Amino acid sequence: MEGWRNGFLFLRELFEISKPLSPTQQMAFYRSLCSQGLFGIFQGGLSAEDAGVRSACTDILLCTLNHDPSLLREYVLKESGGSLLLRMIHALLHAQDTGLKAQLGEI
Repeated sequence: MEGWRNGFLFLRELFEISKPLSPTQQMAFYRSLCSQGLFGIFQGGLSAEDAGVRSACTDILLCTLNHDPSLLREYVLKESGGSLLLRMIHALLHAQDTGLKAQLGEI
């Protein structure tokens, strides 16, 4: 479980580091990560017991959406079963952390 936590925290830092990139470089960065399955990892991360992992997931999702919302929209439409969307809704309804609920509400 520590590996998952470290992975999500690393991704969060990577997204923070990418903010000063030019818009063209940011577009390439986000599209590259999404093509490698970025959104697929959030299904487990949003339902993790570790609050740090859930927080990192929502931070990364918000960074992605602030840059290009169509990336998540395309993923949800192509995904069979809509499990990422269902996990986001479940977390929004059942999370105890009000900060997490606020972040999910923004998504």
